[in-house]
Amino acid sequence: MEVCKICDRECKNVYAHYSAAHKLTKKEYENTTREEYETANAVKSVVDENEFEEVEEMAVIAPDRLRKERLSIKEIDLDETIGNFINRKGISPTEFNSLIKRYNDGDPIAITKAIERSIKAGEVGAESLKNESIVETTSTSVAETLIKKYGFVHVDTRRGPPKTHVVKKK
Repeated sequence: MEVCKICDRECKNVYAHYSAAHKLTKKEYENTTREEYETANAVKSVVDENEFEEVEEMAVIAPDRLRKERLSIKEIDLDETIGNFINRKGISPTEFNSLIKRYNDGDPIAITKAIERSIKAGEVGAESLKNESIVETTSTSVAETLIKKYGFVHVDTRRGPPKTHVVKKK
């Protein structure tokens, strides 16, 4: 175990910890003392509060600032609650809290859990698309579930970015 020099927390992987928890690069971490970090954080906090007030007055995010993906309107809901989001992704509130805690602690996330969540999310996504005749999706899990569970056939895979799977009903 290593100890973070910023917060004195014991970590299995101090690099992952200071990257996630303190948002520092390796060079910044090596060249920063606790006092310097706390001072910079206090200044940043004041700046963030002022920026937040400006942003709070804005009602709409410009479309060009959103991540460009081939998603249908049905798949994007900016007003969706976190509870609805984690349910749609097949994650329990306990798993979600654990995921956040592990991220903040700098702990790795088990790949098998990530795969299980991807499969569950694919099942949820496929459920909502099962009545369509042709589906274009960037999710491999959704495409696999449509093929295995709902009798779709693979038509095409378009190279990306992002990679898009085209499937149709038999």
